[in-house]
Amino acid sequence: PAITLSRVNSKHFVQAIEAETSPLSSTPDNKLSTEKRKSLVDTIECIKTEAENDQAILQCCQQLGKSDDQDSLEMVLSRQSAVKSLLEVLAKYVTKPEIQLEACTSLLIQIKCSEATLHYLTENEGIERLHDILTSYVVDSKLLIVVLDIFGYYSFQDEWRSVLIEKVNPAEFLRIMSCHNRNSTVVEKCCVVLENLALSEDIARSMMYVGGVHSILSMMSRYDQNVEVLKHCCTTLGTFASHDETCQVVAEAGAVSSVMSVMSSYTNNAEVQQSCCWALASLSRSGTVCLDLLNLGAVKLVMNAMSNFQIETSIQEYGCWTLCNLVVLATKMDDAECEAAVEVFIDCTQAFSGNVELLEHICFGLNALVAVKECVHATVVRHDGISKLIELMKKYELNVDIQVNSSKVIGNLAVNDNFRRYVEDMGASEAVISSMLGLEKNRQIQMVGCMTLTNISAEEADNKFRILKNGGVHAALHAMKKFKDDESINLNALKLFCNLIESDKGCWWIAEESGIQVISMALKHFSANEDIMAFGCTCLANLPRRGMNKVALESAESMLLYLKLNQTLNVDMGKAVCTFYENAQRAGTDCLKLVDHKAIGRVLQIMDEFLEDEDIQVIGCKLFAHIALGEDVHLLPREALSKMTTVMRTLADNVEVQLLGCGTISCLSGKESGLLSLESLCCLEAVIESMHVHPKNAELHCVCLLAIENMCQADVVRGNNIQKVCDSITRSMKLHDDNTEIMAAGNHVLTIIGKGFHKQNGDIQRTDAEVPPYCSLSCR
Repeated sequence: PAITLSRVNSKHFVQAIEAETSPLSSTPDNKLSTEKRKSLVDTIECIKTEAENDQAILQCCQQLGKSDDQDSLEMVLSRQSAVKSLLEVLAKYVTKPEIQLEACTSLLIQIKCSEATLHYLTENEGIERLHDILTSYVVDSKLLIVVLDIFGYYSFQDEWRSVLIEKVNPAEFLRIMSCHNRNSTVVEKCCVVLENLALSEDIARSMMYVGGVHSILSMMSRYDQNVEVLKHCCTTLGTFASHDETCQVVAEAGAVSSVMSVMSSYTNNAEVQQSCCWALASLSRSGTVCLDLLNLGAVKLVMNAMSNFQIETSIQEYGCWTLCNLVVLATKMDDAECEAAVEVFIDCTQAFSGNVELLEHICFGLNALVAVKECVHATVVRHDGISKLIELMKKYELNVDIQVNSSKVIGNLAVNDNFRRYVEDMGASEAVISSMLGLEKNRQIQMVGCMTLTNISAEEADNKFRILKNGGVHAALHAMKKFKDDESINLNALKLFCNLIESDKGCWWIAEESGIQVISMALKHFSANEDIMAFGCTCLANLPRRGMNKVALESAESMLLYLKLNQTLNVDMGKAVCTFYENAQRAGTDCLKLVDHKAIGRVLQIMDEFLEDEDIQVIGCKLFAHIALGEDVHLLPREALSKMTTVMRTLADNVEVQLLGCGTISCLSGKESGLLSLESLCCLEAVIESMHVHPKNAELHCVCLLAIENMCQADVVRGNNIQKVCDSITRSMKLHDDNTEIMAAGNHVLTIIGKGFHKQNGDIQRTDAEVPPYCSLSCR
């Protein structure tokens, strides 16, 4: 609308306009812009008015296709009209190939400059018009090439691809390629369209039904020296094979050998190598194809391509994809190839830190290698692989695949004793625990996390402490509660606890986090799972430690007794009960209150029930030995000593049992309360027998001599036993004449016997000074 100047100072208004427009009036391009706008409008109008002038129509088409004008505002505003006019030209001048070529060329230029052209073409039935050209001008290869280029743009994006397929049958492009198989440019353009169309699995499958793959392979054979054709053919084969249902079929058609042949022939051509790497990345999706690729040396070719073209991102990416697929068969790969693949993967974690999908496969590939090839462990460490994986875990906290496979790599590397401490020094447990807590609802994360922490905590006290400090117990218990029905998670968590309870802090942490209740719940729920029962009972049995809460330990005791009552024939249950009381006795303080007459009775009963189980017998003897060392000797009934001497005779070859038995006898022989039982149970004979069975065990002989000394001082050694004792001591001193402790103890015991012998017989009364020398006693 016009501007009303009423009640406005016209002078000031005019000045304002002059101030704004003065820079524009001085610009010479303003006039040119106006002329161009007028020329463009005239060009579109000319197409309508000069319908009978072929030369004018050609010039108009050329004018609309000038690349210099495509970005101007005038062209943007008039593009729809221009496209419509060009389509009218195509429809009107069907018999004029030169006009058809110029109009299509102009459309192609406009498409290159603006995707909106595709929309305008579709709205005005442009696809149908272009399709008519394909069928009408079969001989005119120049025109076909331009139209194929236009369809190449249509086929590239999902939205336009579906529109194109509605109007044009994909088999049409195969027909054109077959008809013009002697024209390399037409073949190349057809391959471009086909490789784009094959991005859709349905379209790829439909084209394969009409011989699409075989047509491509045929063109590769015909143009085995044409780099451009080979490049696009390999890309097309890769796109055909990029779907699960088509991969194997493409390979069986002969694509593998064809691609490998091209790749090995043009090692210095970056574009060919890129296309071949893409094809191999797609073909290697099938396990059987991977085996063929390995046999044909694909790993070496891919490595060479990645090495020769390090700055080519696509080659690095597709090559990495291929290796990720091939390492599934790592057991069939050479060690050198595996180590080289590990180096590539670790480098790619940095080069493609933003490509999440590729990073997922890299982590998977690393785990596939580390799990089966110990030779790559050092390579991972040497290239700082663990710290780079941990960086990925921190960056992609919610990505399940990266978290799972990175944790697996860490866990598998922690199996190696040489690298377990290194893994934790890099911050492994913190990353794994963070993953478990961050993805608490993911079953696989919890299972792998517990397993990895178990490996990290094996035989490394410092690693155990760090896991405890980082919240490992809390994470594992939370996983058990969250997935109380999952056997694997519960089993892996219990294995972790079995490692952690080797330290007092581990036991305290489990009790503090209400772990006894969680473990008990798992034992009740999975009572039929032998592994869970074994590890769970081991956890509860080893919990008693100095300073532990007595109420919590009573809860563990009740659970163990409950399980033993329900599984009377289960050896692990019996072993766990005995171990619990042994640990309680050893822990002292409040834990001692758990070991009473009833507890001793239970242990004796279990030892009787499982006479053939050596572990249970040893644990029982350990408990008796600890009690004998303490002040609660009254807890040891005669039945306990009888059982111990029986075990000593039954397990005569077991040095540990002999040490425990002789040590217990030694302690009791120094206390009046146990002397009668020792004498009546023939404990002296058991000690002598132990010395005879193990003549060269110096440690055992020292304990035996101490026991004999105590019994001699208690006047238990009498009658026929005197000679047996002297002979045993003499034999021991001869065998261990270089052991000062045995020599001193032997002399001392023989001296005591010498005194006691004359005193008992009453033949000669002597003072201490008249005791016969050691040599006379030993000779006698």
